[in-house]
Amino acid sequence: MFSFDKIEFLVGTKIPKRLSLEPFNSLACNFLDELSKSLLKSRDAKKFSDLITFAFYIRKKNLLKIENSLKDNFTRKGIGTVLHIAPSNVPINFAYSFLFSLVSGNSNIVRVPSRNFSQVKIICKYINKIFKKKKYNILKKSNLFIRYDKDIEINKKLSLISDGRMIWGGDKTAYEFKNYQTKIKSSDIFFNDKYSISLINSNELLKIKNSKHFERFIENFYNDTLLMDQNACSSPHLILWNGKKCLKAQDLFWKYFLKYTKKKYKLEDIAISEKLTQYTMDLMNNIYVNKIINYENYLFRAELKKLPTVVSDLKGKWGYFYEANFDRYSQLKKIFNNKFQTVSYYGFKKDDLLNFVKKNDIEGVDRIVPIGSALDIGMVWDGYNLQNNLTRIIDVR
Repeated sequence: MFSFDKIEFLVGTKIPKRLSLEPFNSLACNFLDELSKSLLKSRDAKKFSDLITFAFYIRKKNLLKIENSLKDNFTRKGIGTVLHIAPSNVPINFAYSFLFSLVSGNSNIVRVPSRNFSQVKIICKYINKIFKKKKYNILKKSNLFIRYDKDIEINKKLSLISDGRMIWGGDKTAYEFKNYQTKIKSSDIFFNDKYSISLINSNELLKIKNSKHFERFIENFYNDTLLMDQNACSSPHLILWNGKKCLKAQDLFWKYFLKYTKKKYKLEDIAISEKLTQYTMDLMNNIYVNKIINYENYLFRAELKKLPTVVSDLKGKWGYFYEANFDRYSQLKKIFNNKFQTVSYYGFKKDDLLNFVKKNDIEGVDRIVPIGSALDIGMVWDGYNLQNNLTRIIDVR
């Protein structure tokens, strides 16, 4: 049976007021700009790079830029109350989900990660502080941040009272929420299991060795992967190399990637344990693995004999990577399934990659971005234009 007693209320009232405003309304944008300024001034927030990135993203100047990129000739309003189920392994995802719905003109019920991430505490602290201002009273009454353990009855109740849902997590979570009764016109967006890779042109990479550009490349790859321990759906698990100098480029890359990782990454016992377990299982059971190099427990490099048909099963965490070479784009067609989200690249022309995806019958690939931009989330994500899904159109003639 549904009970409020099982819910921890972090921000807002128990029953949020339904709201349907214009996208990028001044109330939402002014609130987000104040939140940005508060986070950027906060000593606690400055300890977390993902928080600072979020704070920069919600500045009024950037919100205006996003609004302009999404403009069309339709009159839009928010769909109403949106339920957000955040993934448990990414601290800041809930804030972006809330942001995208808020600027679309909606009220929100946000279930934050069950784990006690400091980032969650900091964001909720400043939202509560800003909500005390009289001018944001309507937002306070229409936005709710909660935490609760997995509970079917709570999920059912919240699904039924919502006008839309943004469900982040694995396939299991998506199927679970698909089975709950919703309003007939509920607009649901499911962010299920995804897979991402990196493509690196060895010839082009070697051209920048011993330069600031190479240092930046290493930093960019680190940010795409180890900032979130490869937990982000857009973080690459597989590196595919192209060109005539793959071996030389690989040796250079792993040498300097290890050096940078040792300087920046906090190696924890659980990470070592899980990587060693995966290392053992791959050597024993994975017929596609040729050999695995362990770089002082920081990085594991599993070299593949050939690419399996279903490469999306090759997943690593905490610095465990699979690696192979490819000669032609046609080899990629065989592996791009509906699990593929982000292809990050270096040394390739983006138009060539785009044309390859456009001209072939490929189920997946929602993003093609330079290495260093894999985690750059936006209003277009997982193949969705989120504003389209989170607003309704008023047809005026």
